Amino acid sequence: MASTAFDSVGRFLSDRFIAYLAYYLNFKLSYQVSEEAIRVKGVFRDIVYAKKDLAFIELDKVNINLFKKGSGLMFFSGLMHGQFFERRLGRVGMHGSSRTPQALILHLKTGNPVIITPDKLEDFISYLIAWDYPFKA
Repeated sequence: MASTAFDSVGRFLSDRFIAYLAYYLNFKLSYQVSEEAIRVKGVFRDIVYAKKDLAFIELDKVNINLFKKGSGLMFFSGLMHGQFFERRLGRVGMHGSSRTPQALILHLKTGNPVIITPDKLEDFISYLIAWDYPFKA
């Protein structure tokens, strides 16, 4: 049976619906910092970065390149979740927005950097400093 234009449009719309459903259910990220860990919160699971596993944290500009070695998800809103390539850092974990001018880079002791983009960046940094995280100003 030959595929019609209607079938193609239907597949396109269903793919977009699934992507947006995933975005609103699982990839609507929020962050939580406590004395023990930084938590990237999702609906289905959280990603936890323990304070003891962090070499240091820095505030910097990032330049994510989606076309080199990217294996994460990016949505039209600019939200990125997964592994991407950053010009200066190389392969990075990304949990945040690509449209944010500055981001926090969590340098793990394993050597893998992770980028997060909290909405209230100044407040988040003040919690990091108050709880004695290895923040590099």
